[in-house]
Amino acid sequence: MLNLKENILLALNGLRANKMRALLTMLGIIIGISSVIAIVTVGDAVSQSVTAVFNDMGANSIQMYVVDKPDENGNTNWSHGYEENDMIQDEWIQQYLDDFSGEVYAYAVSNSVGNVQAINGHNKASGYATGTNADALKIQNVDILAGHFLNEREVSGSKRVTVLSDRFIADLFPGTTPQQVLGKEVKLQFSQGLYTFTVVGVYRYEVQGMMA
Repeated sequence: MLNLKENILLALNGLRANKMRALLTMLGIIIGISSVIAIVTVGDAVSQSVTAVFNDMGANSIQMYVVDKPDENGNTNWSHGYEENDMIQDEWIQQYLDDFSGEVYAYAVSNSVGNVQAINGHNKASGYATGTNADALKIQNVDILAGHFLNEREVSGSKRVTVLSDRFIADLFPGTTPQQVLGKEVKLQFSQGLYTFTVVGVYRYEVQGMMA
Protein backbone atom coordinates (compact mmCIF):
# COMPACT_ATOMS: atom_id res chain seq x y z
CA MET A 1 0.00 0.00 0.00
CA LEU A 2 1.16 3.50 -0.76
CA ASN A 3 2.01 5.67 2.20
CA LEU A 4 0.72 9.20 2.70
CA LYS A 5 3.75 10.88 1.15
CA GLU A 6 3.55 8.77 -1.98
CA ASN A 7 -0.17 9.52 -2.29
CA ILE A 8 0.48 13.27 -2.10
CA LEU A 9 3.27 13.07 -4.71
CA LEU A 10 1.05 10.99 -6.98
CA ALA A 11 -1.75 13.55 -6.68
CA LEU A 12 0.62 16.44 -7.42
CA ASN A 13 2.01 14.66 -10.46
CA GLY A 14 -1.54 14.06 -11.65
CA LEU A 15 -2.36 17.74 -11.29
CA ARG A 16 0.78 18.76 -13.19
CA ALA A 17 0.01 16.31 -15.97
CA ASN A 18 -3.59 17.49 -16.29
CA LYS A 19 -3.42 21.18 -15.50
CA MET A 20 -6.46 22.19 -17.55
CA ARG A 21 -8.68 19.47 -16.13
CA ALA A 22 -7.54 20.31 -12.59
CA LEU A 23 -8.22 23.99 -13.20
CA LEU A 24 -11.71 23.33 -14.53
CA THR A 25 -12.46 21.00 -11.63
CA MET A 26 -11.36 23.62 -9.09
CA LEU A 27 -13.32 26.30 -10.92
CA GLY A 28 -16.45 24.15 -10.84
CA ILE A 29 -16.08 23.53 -7.11
CA ILE A 30 -15.52 27.24 -6.40
CA ILE A 31 -18.52 28.32 -8.50
CA GLY A 32 -20.73 25.64 -6.92
CA ILE A 33 -19.85 26.63 -3.35
CA SER A 34 -20.16 30.35 -4.14
CA SER A 35 -23.60 29.77 -5.69
CA VAL A 36 -24.84 27.91 -2.63
CA ILE A 37 -23.55 30.65 -0.32
CA ALA A 38 -25.16 33.36 -2.47
CA ILE A 39 -28.52 31.56 -2.60
CA VAL A 40 -28.56 31.01 1.18
CA THR A 41 -27.59 34.64 1.81
CA VAL A 42 -30.28 36.01 -0.51
CA GLY A 43 -32.84 33.60 0.96
CA ASP A 44 -32.08 34.76 4.51
CA ALA A 45 -32.26 38.42 3.45
CA VAL A 46 -35.63 37.91 1.74
CA SER A 47 -36.94 35.96 4.74
CA GLN A 48 -35.92 38.74 7.15
CA SER A 49 -37.46 41.38 4.87
CA VAL A 50 -40.77 39.53 4.63
CA THR A 51 -40.81 38.96 8.39
CA ALA A 52 -40.19 42.67 8.99
CA VAL A 53 -43.05 43.57 6.63
CA PHE A 54 -45.51 41.31 8.41
CA ASN A 55 -44.36 42.59 11.80
CA ASP A 56 -45.05 46.12 10.58
CA MET A 57 -48.52 44.96 9.61
CA GLY A 58 -49.07 43.62 13.10
CA ALA A 59 -48.29 39.93 12.67
CA ASN A 60 -47.76 39.59 16.42
CA SER A 61 -51.01 41.31 17.36
CA ILE A 62 -54.71 40.47 17.36
CA GLN A 63 -57.28 42.99 16.15
CA MET A 64 -60.90 42.83 17.26
CA TYR A 65 -63.87 44.61 15.73
CA VAL A 66 -67.58 44.86 16.45
CA VAL A 67 -69.69 43.62 13.50
CA ASP A 68 -73.16 42.20 13.03
CA LYS A 69 -73.57 38.44 13.10
CA PRO A 70 -74.11 37.07 9.57
CA ASP A 71 -77.67 36.16 8.67
CA GLU A 72 -78.82 32.69 7.63
CA ASN A 73 -77.32 33.28 4.16
CA GLY A 74 -73.93 34.29 5.58
CA ASN A 75 -74.34 37.99 4.71
CA THR A 76 -73.18 40.72 7.13
CA ASN A 77 -74.78 44.15 7.36
CA TRP A 78 -71.72 46.40 7.39
CA SER A 79 -73.77 49.62 7.38
CA HIS A 80 -75.55 48.87 10.65
CA GLY A 81 -75.26 51.56 13.32
CA TYR A 82 -74.19 50.54 16.82
CA GLU A 83 -75.33 51.64 20.22
CA GLU A 84 -73.05 52.14 23.24
CA ASN A 85 -73.98 48.75 24.71
CA ASP A 86 -72.99 47.05 21.43
CA MET A 87 -69.36 48.05 21.87
CA ILE A 88 -66.56 46.15 23.57
CA GLN A 89 -66.77 47.19 27.22
CA ASP A 90 -63.87 48.21 29.46
CA GLU A 91 -64.69 45.45 31.93
CA TRP A 92 -64.45 42.86 29.15
CA ILE A 93 -60.93 44.04 28.35
CA GLN A 94 -59.95 44.01 32.00
CA GLN A 95 -61.33 40.49 32.39
CA TYR A 96 -59.30 39.39 29.38
CA LEU A 97 -56.14 40.93 30.84
CA ASP A 98 -56.82 39.18 34.17
CA ASP A 99 -57.43 35.81 32.51
CA PHE A 100 -54.25 36.05 30.43
CA SER A 101 -52.06 37.87 32.90
CA GLY A 102 -48.41 37.83 31.80
CA GLU A 103 -49.28 36.82 28.22
CA VAL A 104 -50.52 40.19 26.93
CA TYR A 105 -47.75 42.70 26.27
CA ALA A 106 -50.04 45.67 25.60
CA TYR A 107 -53.49 46.53 24.32
CA ALA A 108 -54.63 49.50 22.28
CA VAL A 109 -58.16 50.81 21.84
CA SER A 110 -58.50 53.11 18.86
CA ASN A 111 -61.23 55.12 17.22
CA SER A 112 -60.71 56.58 13.76
CA VAL A 113 -61.99 60.14 13.97
CA GLY A 114 -61.44 60.92 10.28
CA ASN A 115 -59.89 63.75 8.32
CA VAL A 116 -58.78 66.83 10.23
CA GLN A 117 -57.66 70.29 9.16
CA ALA A 118 -55.68 72.87 11.12
CA ILE A 119 -54.98 76.53 10.43
CA ASN A 120 -52.18 78.64 11.94
CA GLY A 121 -52.35 82.10 10.39
CA HIS A 122 -51.72 81.60 6.68
CA ASN A 123 -50.40 78.07 7.23
CA LYS A 124 -52.64 75.06 6.85
CA ALA A 125 -52.18 71.35 7.50
CA SER A 126 -54.41 68.38 6.94
CA GLY A 127 -54.20 64.80 8.12
CA TYR A 128 -56.04 61.88 9.63
CA ALA A 129 -56.86 61.68 13.32
CA THR A 130 -57.17 58.63 15.53
CA GLY A 131 -58.08 58.53 19.20
CA THR A 132 -56.26 55.89 21.20
CA ASN A 133 -54.82 54.96 24.60
CA ALA A 134 -51.31 55.03 26.01
CA ASP A 135 -50.39 51.44 25.10
CA ALA A 136 -50.73 52.19 21.38
CA LEU A 137 -47.11 53.40 21.38
CA LYS A 138 -45.89 49.91 22.33
CA ILE A 139 -47.88 48.25 19.55
CA GLN A 140 -47.37 50.72 16.71
CA ASN A 141 -43.70 51.36 17.50
CA VAL A 142 -43.93 55.12 16.91
CA ASP A 143 -40.65 57.06 16.94
CA ILE A 144 -41.16 60.04 19.28
CA LEU A 145 -38.95 63.00 18.29
CA ALA A 146 -39.99 65.39 21.08
CA GLY A 147 -42.22 65.32 24.14
CA HIS A 148 -44.10 62.11 24.89
CA PHE A 149 -46.90 59.92 23.67
CA LEU A 150 -50.26 59.91 25.43
CA ASN A 151 -49.93 58.74 29.02
CA GLU A 152 -52.43 57.09 31.36
CA ARG A 153 -53.15 60.32 33.26
CA GLU A 154 -54.05 62.18 30.08
CA VAL A 155 -56.17 59.34 28.75
CA SER A 156 -58.08 58.67 31.98
CA GLY A 157 -58.66 62.41 32.44
CA SER A 158 -59.90 62.83 28.84
CA LYS A 159 -57.38 65.63 28.36
CA ARG A 160 -57.49 67.37 24.99
CA VAL A 161 -53.90 66.66 24.04
CA THR A 162 -52.46 65.53 20.75
CA VAL A 163 -49.34 63.96 19.28
CA LEU A 164 -48.59 65.35 15.82
CA SER A 165 -46.30 64.10 13.08
CA ASP A 166 -43.21 66.05 12.05
CA ARG A 167 -44.72 66.29 8.58
CA PHE A 168 -47.87 67.89 10.02
CA ILE A 169 -46.01 70.50 12.07
CA ALA A 170 -43.74 71.32 9.12
CA ASP A 171 -46.84 72.55 7.29
CA LEU A 172 -48.52 74.14 10.30
CA PHE A 173 -45.45 75.64 12.04
CA PRO A 174 -42.83 76.09 9.30
CA GLY A 175 -39.33 76.84 10.50
CA THR A 176 -39.85 75.42 14.00
CA THR A 177 -38.32 72.35 15.59
CA PRO A 178 -40.41 69.57 17.16
CA GLN A 179 -39.25 70.72 20.60
CA GLN A 180 -40.51 74.27 19.97
CA VAL A 181 -44.01 73.02 19.13
CA LEU A 182 -44.52 71.32 22.51
CA GLY A 183 -47.13 73.08 24.64
CA LYS A 184 -48.59 75.02 21.74
CA GLU A 185 -52.34 74.97 21.22
CA VAL A 186 -53.73 73.93 17.85
CA LYS A 187 -57.30 74.28 16.61
CA LEU A 188 -58.35 71.16 14.73
CA GLN A 189 -61.43 71.14 12.54
CA PHE A 190 -63.24 67.80 12.58
CA SER A 191 -66.54 66.97 10.92
CA GLN A 192 -68.04 67.16 14.45
CA GLY A 193 -66.76 70.69 15.05
CA LEU A 194 -63.71 72.79 15.97
CA TYR A 195 -61.64 71.71 19.00
CA THR A 196 -58.50 73.05 20.67
CA PHE A 197 -55.73 70.60 21.61
CA THR A 198 -52.38 71.02 23.34
CA VAL A 199 -49.38 69.45 21.63
CA VAL A 200 -47.60 67.04 24.01
CA GLY A 201 -45.50 65.12 21.50
CA VAL A 202 -44.15 64.98 17.96
CA TYR A 203 -43.49 61.71 16.16
CA ARG A 204 -41.64 60.82 12.99
CA TYR A 205 -43.96 60.36 10.01
CA GLU A 206 -42.95 57.12 8.32
CA VAL A 207 -44.84 54.74 6.08
CA GLN A 208 -43.53 51.21 6.61
CA GLY A 209 -44.02 47.71 5.32
CA MET A 210 -46.71 46.95 2.77
CA MET A 211 -48.14 50.48 3.12
CA ALA A 212 -44.92 51.87 1.57
